Amino acid sequence: MIRMRPFSLYLTLLTSVCLSYTAHSEPAVEMRAGRDTLVSVTQRSARHTVTIPLVTTSDMAIHDTLDVMLTSTGGSIAAFKLKLGLESPFLDIDTILRGELCDSCHWQFFNSRSINTANKPNSPLALWQAVAIARSNPVDTTPVCYGLSRTASILRVVVSTSPLAQIKDTVVPIFFFWEDCSDNTFSNVSGDTLMLAARVIDFNGRDLQSENNVFPSHSGGVEQCIKPGRKNPPLREIEFRSGGVIFKLDVGQPLPDSSSLQNK
Repeated sequence: MIRMRPFSLYLTLLTSVCLSYTAHSEPAVEMRAGRDTLVSVTQRSARHTVTIPLVTTSDMAIHDTLDVMLTSTGGSIAAFKLKLGLESPFLDIDTILRGELCDSCHWQFFNSRSINTANKPNSPLALWQAVAIARSNPVDTTPVCYGLSRTASILRVVVSTSPLAQIKDTVVPIFFFWEDCSDNTFSNVSGDTLMLAARVIDFNGRDLQSENNVFPSHSGGVEQCIKPGRKNPPLREIEFRSGGVIFKLDVGQPLPDSSSLQNK
């Protein structure tokens, strides 16, 4: 069995990527100008897809659990850091629980927490972070696996509405959010390489990947997160698909897109 390195190595890896971004940051126009050169070194087709479900309810008061699903077509993961947000005052994330991957594979470390965004410009109303690692102790011989050879939940997001909320027909997107280069990343089994977003899809199918080159962002890590000359540079191998909750009584009306929701 491949032995997972300590949890501290994953944190060191995340920190080094963030420091690399800070040290080599340039104005957004320069990042866009260098896009083709940077991507050509590390861009790959997505080998992992993380999907937040899009559910429909005709009940204006809900308390439900949304399973965030992971589908992998190649390679294994041994740690992740995911960050999810939403903008609506009517819906909230109550907690985030470990998914089937962590439970069935007996991953040893899992932590989720709410992040205060009150003094963070351009941040969502609700923001949560979840971190998990397969094995935090390198000498532990507890059986562990790095995948289930099928689609399985990676997180379970518990959401609810305020009992006093008067909600009209609308869509409340739940989306992946990036504050720095370490957000929404996977680690490989050896613990020396990070995987980043290759593609980010809105709840309505719109590709967001090319829409932003600065943090904070709904559309993935900026190009400066990848320094091709460094040893084991991050690889763009993850597709992120946002979801949410559709509050809908009139099934004949089309869904709004996320830009119109954000402008309300």
